[in-house]
Amino acid sequence: MTKPSGRRLVRWGKRLLLAVAGLCIGGFAAERGLDVFWPYPLDRLQALERSTVLTARDGTWLRVVPTSAGERVLPLGFAECPKVLLDAVLVGEDERFFAHGGVDWVAGLRAAAGNLTAGRVVSGASTLTMQVVRIVEPRPRTWWSKCIEVVRARQLERLVDKERIAALWLEQVPLGGTLRGFEAAARFWF
Repeated sequence: MTKPSGRRLVRWGKRLLLAVAGLCIGGFAAERGLDVFWPYPLDRLQALERSTVLTARDGTWLRVVPTSAGERVLPLGFAECPKVLLDAVLVGEDERFFAHGGVDWVAGLRAAAGNLTAGRVVSGASTLTMQVVRIVEPRPRTWWSKCIEVVRARQLERLVDKERIAALWLEQVPLGGTLRGFEAAARFWF
């Protein structure tokens, strides 16, 4: 058996580099094509319901009127969110939120390895962005739905900044019963 020559290695290296470049260009083109032919439904995102708050003249809250779905949803802007809450959410839900483009591939590989080792689903890898996509466009929990969430999360990240996505999640995440979001939960429980 002969050792591969230097030229052969260079040739294989070039082919591998071309293949990787082709995949990257193809992926980029596919994403942009989906943006044109299957755009993200920003109208649904903007139409998410919020509760009406009835206040007295002095600003004290008198009543929170539930949404048409019977839920209490109160706005919580990114700037108004306590830093300790945001830090806790990021540690528990999506540590690399500000570093990824909607999909945390590292967390996905970790979750896949853990699930394969256990022989069942023991860990997930949904990012905050993917969870917002699921809130805006609910679907049954299937592998196909997860693939759609990946595409939609990438689209959403190109349209909306990270702070707005975090604020939407903090405001719309289901927190038990008819409560959505941390502001509604905090006002109800505390």
